[in-house]
Amino acid sequence: MIRKCLSAGMAVLSIAGLPAPAMAQDPNAQLQSLRQIYAISTYSLGADEVCQILDIAELRAHQVLGYKLIDLITRLGGQATIDSANMQQRGAQEANDCALNSDAKDVIQRGRVIARALIDAPAYMKTDPAECKIDVDLIGLSRKEWAYVPRATSVEYDDPELETLYQTLRSNFADFIDQDCAEGPTKVIRMTSLLTPGYEKLRQIEDFNILSKGLGENKVYTSLGQRVLINPVSKEFGYWRSQRSKFTGTLRWPGTDFYRVVEQGDVRTGFAKLNTPGMFGIGGTLYFTTGGRWIAKINENIEAVELRLSDGKSLSLAKVDGRGTGFASEATFELSKSDQKRLSTMDDTLTATVAFREKDSDWRVFAAPGRDAGPQTITLGEVREGLAWATAPRPAKD
Repeated sequence: MIRKCLSAGMAVLSIAGLPAPAMAQDPNAQLQSLRQIYAISTYSLGADEVCQILDIAELRAHQVLGYKLIDLITRLGGQATIDSANMQQRGAQEANDCALNSDAKDVIQRGRVIARALIDAPAYMKTDPAECKIDVDLIGLSRKEWAYVPRATSVEYDDPELETLYQTLRSNFADFIDQDCAEGPTKVIRMTSLLTPGYEKLRQIEDFNILSKGLGENKVYTSLGQRVLINPVSKEFGYWRSQRSKFTGTLRWPGTDFYRVVEQGDVRTGFAKLNTPGMFGIGGTLYFTTGGRWIAKINENIEAVELRLSDGKSLSLAKVDGRGTGFASEATFELSKSDQKRLSTMDDTLTATVAFREKDSDWRVFAAPGRDAGPQTITLGEVREGLAWATAPRPAKD
């Protein structure tokens, strides 16, 4: 089905600098089109890794397309075919420090058109979109709710070829979503990952709407907005561009996660949730800032917090705030500058658990999510990679 959906109108995809000569020699025109889309998507992903180019929905669109195309292209042309079309490393190299030449800008522009077509497509499905679930959250949205997405992504292209590409792909992607839903993994639940990019865009729209108008049930447009209202990302990070982890929909991610935020300066950009068993257990969030600070905000006014490293060392976080008692209390702890510096020299493979102590009590450690999951561990290398991604440079005109 995907070959049929993506075979029409693909001439406008051809971009200087991508492996067009090799693709032109391929007698299979449909395979050539699929490879070209895959090449542009992987190039865009590589460029976005080192330069803040894509928003969350565009990022998810290229990730989803990659998952869908890899298997098909490999089956049609073999592993060598998919390897030759993967332009992710090239995209990263050519976007280093956001020094984008004209060819790179052209590729990324078409990549954003492809992404936008997939993001908007759910609103144009022939079947009832509410009957098909977003596979990451297993909820369905009505056509009226999906209609908010193309309104928010509306673009007037100066180049008529780009408008043709968008219109063609949007229609074809809508057909593809219809087909993917119909061929879902079970007859009981119809679902597809192809709805994820549009869902992410709607999540961001609702989050920013809440942020701009203040919290309240009347400040959301859709049923998804009601879900976002419970725990909006903007409450923690303000306006944000993208999210590093796989899709989660809220701040529920069980490990470390990072957001590219709009605000400049040494501000929060990543987090790890801290939990203890029980409905009323002590918990909180360990934040990582763009400047590399580690800050623990705890939901009770406890006495102390420390990092326990897998090499046997321990680093105490200084208590910088504490107020209230019992459930109506909170506390904030921060790693000192000297210990931040010590931490920066330690090996990437080291892990840290977060220990805490209540008044007149023994030390305990925060647990990983899940029953009997054991202590939560944070790998230093993952934090560094997340910070590098979150603080990547932005294009000059961004």
